[in-house]
Amino acid sequence: MRRILFATALAAIMLPLGVHAEDAKKADPPALFRKGASTLGFALGFGVNHYGWMTGFSATHSPAFNVIYDRGVAEVGPGTIGVGGILGYKTTAFSPGNTRFNTVVIGVRGTYHLNIIKKPNNKFDPYAGLVLGIRSYSYGGDWGGWRPGGGSELFTGVFAGCRYKFSSKFGAFAELGYDISVFRLGVNVDL
Repeated sequence: MRRILFATALAAIMLPLGVHAEDAKKADPPALFRKGASTLGFALGFGVNHYGWMTGFSATHSPAFNVIYDRGVAEVGPGTIGVGGILGYKTTAFSPGNTRFNTVVIGVRGTYHLNIIKKPNNKFDPYAGLVLGIRSYSYGGDWGGWRPGGGSELFTGVFAGCRYKFSSKFGAFAELGYDISVFRLGVNVDL
């Protein structure tokens, strides 16, 4: 009889704990960006004139066209570390003189996706990161007897952004920071 009472008491204690554990699993959905996740983004960037020394000239800037890749490599604390890259292109035309500057950036990005929103229907993925890369530029035109030329330089930058997922595979994102632009808007697809 003692065994039956003990088993009944144990079941009465364990059953609510098991239900609570199951509820906790349902209440804590998986993060949007986890280890092994990959995303590919296409964006337009605005801002940043790397040729500020050319004052007094009228300038026309194209948006910066960007391709961005990010892959989750480790889950640390309340978030996920990602590693990826950026490829960007921008052109700036100055007049008078019909001088054109083309800029290309290729860089490695490290991100930290903060998985703090724990709602079942969470669609937001906030993140921040660092970028290290090479900025190459070329110029040409007939201003002041310049000959076509160019060069490259190492650059670093920081950024913060947020993704919003419209569906399980597609989303949009915005970033604020420094590399080839100051502000970037884009769309992304999960791979």
